[in-house]
Amino acid sequence: GKEVRYRIVDPDEFHPAKGCIIIDSPLARAVLKKTEGDEVRVILPKGEMEYYVVAVQYTPFSSGEKPSRP
Repeated sequence: GKEVRYRIVDPDEFHPAKGCIIIDSPLARAVLKKTEGDEVRVILPKGEMEYYVVAVQYTPFSSGEKPSRP
């Protein structure tokens, strides 16, 4: 399948076009505490989706850096 990368962020950093999803979203809640190799099923507005976790990493934004909004 298609590989996608998401960054879980606070609501003020939400920017879906850049892969930034908010911590309260169904997808973010489903992947919290998951590790490499886990399969995740989540019900999204467009229906049930299945994801496979290929990597988990923590990369904080640089000091003062936040995704710009379009």
